[in-house]
Amino acid sequence: MTIAEMLVVMSLFLLALGLVAILFSYANHTSQRQHERIDAEGKVLQASRLIAGAFSGGPRSGQLFYYQDDPDPRTDLVMATLSTRDAEGKRGWDPVVQQPLYQGYHAFYRVPAEDTLRTHYTAIAPNPVVVPPTVAALTGEMSGPTSKILAERVTAFQLRSMKDDSLQTVPSNPLNIYIRYELTDRTPLVSRFSVKCVL
Repeated sequence: MTIAEMLVVMSLFLLALGLVAILFSYANHTSQRQHERIDAEGKVLQASRLIAGAFSGGPRSGQLFYYQDDPDPRTDLVMATLSTRDAEGKRGWDPVVQQPLYQGYHAFYRVPAEDTLRTHYTAIAPNPVVVPPTVAALTGEMSGPTSKILAERVTAFQLRSMKDDSLQTVPSNPLNIYIRYELTDRTPLVSRFSVKCVL
């Protein structure tokens, strides 16, 4: 075998090795992206389950909805509901009058400075009367130690119409909730779900 033939064989071998390396790098990148997408979708799905659980069990008259960034662009929804559950998840019940005791508020909101979807629970004195949460009561707790991150890279948390996808400022029943979020490479993803509230 001549030197020229050896150089041709070596360059073909190096070319094949380079192609294998590129293919491996692409497969690795795709796999990491898929894992990131699955993780992000899982967090948003868990958040939507928590929201659905809190709002489907609470009375509509014990709920509060407002946008922190009103009037525009209205991407920072705050929603809260009265709950019969305490911080440990135990239901309150008044055996004397045979009706539920409301023990706190569950709030869900987007923090625009962090692009996170968060939740917190505010305990109140057990009460059989429906007393809706107030903006003042929620605002003080939103950055407190009981605030928990549900999802990251959330760019919008809104109420939207299922008919024409328009933004809703007045909630409907069922609630049509829209969460827009991104992967680290800025790929946008959207989650939509509806929650039927107790009237």
